[in-house]
Amino acid sequence: MKALVEARPEMVPTMLQWMADARVEIVAAATERADDGRARTAVTLVMAAMIEVAHRFAVTSREDLAERLRTVVSEMGRLAAG
Repeated sequence: MKALVEARPEMVPTMLQWMADARVEIVAAATERADDGRARTAVTLVMAAMIEVAHRFAVTSREDLAERLRTVVSEMGRLAAG
């Protein structure tokens, strides 16, 4: 994604719309497991972590992505805790 944005910056609005649409669907799925507020917060946290992972790392597999996401979400938690 990072390489695409750098190579084709005109794609940014389309990518942002795709992310917004995906978020709506993911929140809907998450509300099956948690109340609406918690679902929205969890989805926002993970999507923010995805953006940070995309900026910081070259991900090579699903397992690598999962590990990187856990790392970034843990960092976010420590920052929030003060």
